[in-house]
Amino acid sequence: ARAPKKGGIAVDYNALVYPPNHILQNGKAEVISYLQLYKNTMVDATDICIIIIGKKKRGKTSLALTLSKKIANAGVIKNEDRTQAFDIHPHLIGSRKVIFIDLGGHKHYESCLSLIARENGLHLLAIKPSDFGDLDDTVGAWIDKLLNGSVQPHILIAVTHMDEIPEAKRDGKMAEMLSKLEIYLLENTNKVKR
Repeated sequence: ARAPKKGGIAVDYNALVYPPNHILQNGKAEVISYLQLYKNTMVDATDICIIIIGKKKRGKTSLALTLSKKIANAGVIKNEDRTQAFDIHPHLIGSRKVIFIDLGGHKHYESCLSLIARENGLHLLAIKPSDFGDLDDTVGAWIDKLLNGSVQPHILIAVTHMDEIPEAKRDGKMAEMLSKLEIYLLENTNKVKR
């Protein structure tokens, strides 16, 4: 392939170019027109994709494998099962395909989010009870990452590791955590409404 022009990418002889090379050669207006015409044609509108995000050791892999019916209990997860970059766990519910994308929680995997995030995507943020001490670091930081890496993300928050709280105290602890989360989100609506 020839060297790219300043600020460009060499695409000659690359069979995986999208849009196709003959469209690229016709200039920016043609590329924009092509992308608008074929927007999401490679995606089945009935498929559901849920991206599971959060810091490391928040139970994201257990959640993805449980939701995709690959395991029945988080206790079977081994340390070597931990996610590297991201893992994809497909599952069929009737004829509908549901894809769970488990994003690794280490800081250096966060850049993958901008690659896998989808417009109007559904994101499941996994947090632990201990994360409620600093919601800016756990919830706020992930909301910022989503808003900077995707268009109109939808975010669900799942509290994991509830089994670490004595059963008799779980309902009270959950009510306390939900109250804290609600107050945090109301006080930080600028993050939510961006």
